[in-house]
Amino acid sequence: MKKGYVYILTNPAFKEDWVKIGKTAGTVEKRMEDLFTTALPKPFDLYAWCQTSKFNELEKQAHHILDKLTKSRVDERREFFQLVPSEALAVLRELAATIDDAEFYVPHEVQAAAQKSTPAPAFRFSMVHLSPGAELVFEPTGARVYVVEDKGDNKISFEGKIYTLSGFCKAFMPDNKRNRVDAYQGPHYFSYDGTLLVKLRAEYEGKE
Repeated sequence: MKKGYVYILTNPAFKEDWVKIGKTAGTVEKRMEDLFTTALPKPFDLYAWCQTSKFNELEKQAHHILDKLTKSRVDERREFFQLVPSEALAVLRELAATIDDAEFYVPHEVQAAAQKSTPAPAFRFSMVHLSPGAELVFEPTGARVYVVEDKGDNKISFEGKIYTLSGFCKAFMPDNKRNRVDAYQGPHYFSYDGTLLVKLRAEYEGKE
């Protein structure tokens, strides 16, 4: 599936807390060139982009969350929001956390670190030696689910239905434990034999 970008742009001609959050199936550089019209005294600056095959859904979710939580859209027909770029990036990152192929590029972070970090591979049950039939516990409620397969999708079964880890979280997370964007990284919420999957992964990878 073709990948595209969701970008966060700033402009020195705008207020410091104005950002544009949009998407493109082409390159971000070309999109920035197209946006620099005679109506603007200065070109846009790139604050960050996220590349993913689900760029359409990610942009739609980001706009929805910002409209719902911050009411910061400058004009309901435009893609400009009145908030500082770091806040926009935090929302985008939280939404993208459940997308396996999401990759971020944030120029100022790259410059500060002198290099772009390589994203960790998406979690798989085989990483922690879990086979089909293994019993997991959904910690927020204590529900018991079972590993179905390990093909990168983290499929589990519960009461005769199949879910991904993140999909199960979204469907069964108690209201008082939901996060603001209703998006979840599954390994943080399921345990095997009393240990969270995210911790099991770290142990197997020698990080703890």
